[in-house]
Order: sequence, then structure tokens, then C-alpha cells
Amino acid sequence: MTTTTMMKTRRWKYGVKRWIVIGLFVLAGVLGFVGSRWFGPFKPIIPTVTLASEEIWPGAHILPAFTIGGFSFPGIPFSNTILAILVADLALILIAIFIVRPYVRGANPVPSKPYAALEMLMDYFWNLVKDSVGAKWAWRVFPIVMTIFLIILSANLTKMVPGYETIGWLKPVEGHAGVKAYPAVPFVAGFHALNAAADAEHTAGEGATYELIPFLRGAATDINFPASLAVFTVAGIFVFGVWAQKGKFFEKYFPLGRVISIPVFGAIDLVVGVLEFMLEFVKVISLTLRLFGNIFAGGLILLIIGSLTVVIVPSVLAVFELFVGAIQAYVFALLALIFIQMAMAGHGGEKDAGH
Repeated sequence: MTTTTMMKTRRWKYGVKRWIVIGLFVLAGVLGFVGSRWFGPFKPIIPTVTLASEEIWPGAHILPAFTIGGFSFPGIPFSNTILAILVADLALILIAIFIVRPYVRGANPVPSKPYAALEMLMDYFWNLVKDSVGAKWAWRVFPIVMTIFLIILSANLTKMVPGYETIGWLKPVEGHAGVKAYPAVPFVAGFHALNAAADAEHTAGEGATYELIPFLRGAATDINFPASLAVFTVAGIFVFGVWAQKGKFFEKYFPLGRVISIPVFGAIDLVVGVLEFMLEFVKVISLTLRLFGNIFAGGLILLIIGSLTVVIVPSVLAVFELFVGAIQAYVFALLALIFIQMAMAGHGGEKDAGH
């Protein structure tokens, strides 16, 4: 094949992709602005915003409620955010099986592009951890930091897959005040869609209205997910601090020896140490709200703008949301590494002698 033919083929290849993307934009615009006049579900729906996660199906529970004597257990519902975490875990497992395993176990010495990207990411974090805590502790801290980063990144990126927060079951809504409820119309193969062209304010008394309870919702938009990671991180601070410094770890919080040797300044150091000890647990709140606030706000903006506009603006925001999701995963993992490194450091900010 000549160079001219190759250039024409490449130009035609990218030209086809370009026109496919443009065609999808035009189709979405036609369906959103024109098609909604004759079929209501094509019109974007203003979402019902809620902080609490919802059950993936009415009555779905991981552990059912029960009562033993005077003790009542409310049960653990199977929420859409729990399902989203399982999907994120599944995505990581599939990457390990179909991208990492073929190269590690296979005979092909040339890695694929996705594997090369993952290897570059791993190398970056490995060097970051080694420079922070030293070579002696790197192999112990690296799995913790890398796991935090990957699970948050997977959860934030998978929530951008079409179908999140748009496919679910329809919950009947009796009262119309303050609730974005819509009539349901048959769509395809026994499924129904919400008719956004006629909301509850215009259909009161004309039939039942519904709100959508999605099967999947971004995991980080449920405060329980970032809170559990924050608790895990703070627990790691104490585990690695005690592991590296043994009993000296608690001396910076409770300097009882200085209280005895230098009563006045020792008492001041004790008060400061107790405050620092309490601030360690405040990190749970700060880590939780940082991740939860950014992801929830980003998803909320994307839903609102997506319901008010069509095609171009939501697409740009979706790309920006992918970037924000990756940044938040990196920031959370980096803060976890910094906190662990500070806990392992000796008095005066010196690193452990394990370099």
C-alpha cells in the first residue's frame, strides 16, 4: 500500500468517526427539541434530587429486618449505590482478567496500550509512595493507597456510563406538591417511560404519576461510601503509626514524660497533643465531605443542565465530570498517603529510618 493510499484511508477513517459523532449530536437534538412534541419521553426530565440512596427494588434487602425480644434490627437495604459499588468492583476485576492477566501470564512480550497505561499509573504511584515513606515501607503502604485510588476512580468513571440514574423502577407518587412526578407511557417490550411533556401539575386528576427510582446511582453520591473510605484511611493512620513507631506513636499525643519533667510546658504540650488526637478523627469528616460534596455537586449540575439543555452542553459537562472524578480519586489517595506518612514520621517531622 502506497503512502498516498494510507493517508487517504486514514483520512477517510477519521472522517467517518467525525460524521458519526456529528450525526449522533443532530439525532439527539432532533429527538430532544422536535421529537418531544409527538412523544413526551424524548423531552429531558427534571430529576428528583435526594441525598439518601434508594432500594433497587421495593423491599430489596441484603439483610432483612427482624426483632429479637426488645431488640429491633431495621435491616440493610440493597440500595442502588451498593449495586454501583459492585459494578465498579466488577469493572476492576474485568480489567485484571482481560487486560493485565493476558500479558502477565502470556508469552507475548509486547504489552497492549491499556496495559501500558496501567503500568505507567502503577509506576507513578509506586514512586510516589516510595519517596514518601521509604523503600522499607513502600510495599506495605502502596497496596492501601492504590486500592483507594482505583476503587474511587472506578466508581466515579462507571457512573458516567449511559443508564446510570436514568433506568429504574417507577414509584407511584400520590401527592404532586413539591415532587417531580410524571405520567408513564408504554415505551417498548413492556417497558415504560415518563412523559416529561406533561408533568404532575398539568395532569392532576387525570391518572397516576410516577417518579424514577434508578437501579444505579453514583457510589460517591451516597455519603456512606466516602465515609467508609475515610474511616478506613484514619484506621490506617493509627495502624501504620503504631507499626512504625511502636509505643512512641502515642507520645506525641500524650507526652506524659514531659509533664513530669517540665510541668508547665509539659502540660501545654499535653493539651496540644490531646487536641491533635481529636483532630485525627476530624479527618474522617473532612475526607468524607470533600469527596461526597464534589461528586454529588457535579452529578447534580450534570442532571440539571442535562434536563434544561440537550446534546452539546451536557456532553461538555460529562467530559469535565470525568476529569473531576479522576482528580478526586487522586486527591483522596494522596491525602491518605500524606496522613499515613505523617503518622509514621518521628517527632520533629523526621522520617522513619526505613529508607
